[in-house]
Amino acid sequence: MSQETRAVALAHAVIYYSRNANTAGLSAIVEAGEVFNNFLNADSNPKSVDAPVADEMPACPATPKRTRAVKAAEAAPVETAKPKVVEEPKGPTREDVGKAVESMLAANKRKEAVALMKEFGATSVSSLDAAKYAAFLEGAEAILMAA
Repeated sequence: MSQETRAVALAHAVIYYSRNANTAGLSAIVEAGEVFNNFLNADSNPKSVDAPVADEMPACPATPKRTRAVKAAEAAPVETAKPKVVEEPKGPTREDVGKAVESMLAANKRKEAVALMKEFGATSVSSLDAAKYAAFLEGAEAILMAA
C-alpha cells in the first residue's frame, strides 16, 4: 500500500470517525490517525496527514435513518431476564439413594443391595423410580443396621 493510498484511507477514516463520534475533538482524531499511519509505516518519525478541516467536512445528519427493523426493535417490549427458581426436591434425592448404595457396598452388602434393587424393580440407581426413593432408603438403612 503506497503512502498516498494510506493517507487517503486515513483521511476518509477521520471523516467517518468525526461524523460518528461526537465525543472526540478533531485534534484527537487527527492524532489517532497519525499514530495509526505511523504504525502502518513502521516509522518512528511522526508524519502529518492532511486531514480535512472541520469547515470543509459535510454536515452530519441530525438523526440517522431508521429502518423498519430498527423501529420494530425499538417498539418491542424489553423483557428482563427472570432468575430461575430452583425448587428443592421434596423427600430423598437420587444422590441420597446413591450414597446409601455406596454405604451398602462399603459394608460388604453387595448381594443385599442387588436384592433390594430387584425388590423395587430396578437394576441401578438411575433406573429406580423417584417415588420409591424413601422406601428404598428405609430398606437400605435396615440392611446397614443389621450389619
